[in-house]
Amino acid sequence: MAEMFGHKWSSTMGEFPNKTWREACQQFGENEWRNAIAMLKISTDPWPPSLPEFRRWAFLGKTALESKEHAARRADEHVQKLVNRYNPNCAGMTNHEADKLRDRLSRSFYVDELDRERNAAQGIEHQERDPLRICPDPEYR
Repeated sequence: MAEMFGHKWSSTMGEFPNKTWREACQQFGENEWRNAIAMLKISTDPWPPSLPEFRRWAFLGKTALESKEHAARRADEHVQKLVNRYNPNCAGMTNHEADKLRDRLSRSFYVDELDRERNAAQGIEHQERDPLRICPDPEYR
């Protein structure tokens, strides 16, 4: 980190990693280190990553923004399948309903991404869940 970020890193973190960083990074296996270093090399952010961000890079291989964008793309694909499905026995989904479902699914998929990150950090195998059931929006509980 000091090589990449120079003074920005060493002025806040010192020359050697502190106890919190050492303990958090001890859990990393070879793949996690490979992910984190690869993300570090392609990062365009002029500031060093925070510890949670570095852990996300290690376990998921993507940034928080990329996770949100991925969740939004998955939600859009899911809604497109529903909108394009023809059923003569019921009315089609309105644009408002589709947008509402897209937002709900996007949040649900993002929550699932965060859960996957936490499970990976704890060494727990991640189990896919129904995205419609884990939405944090109280309107849909």
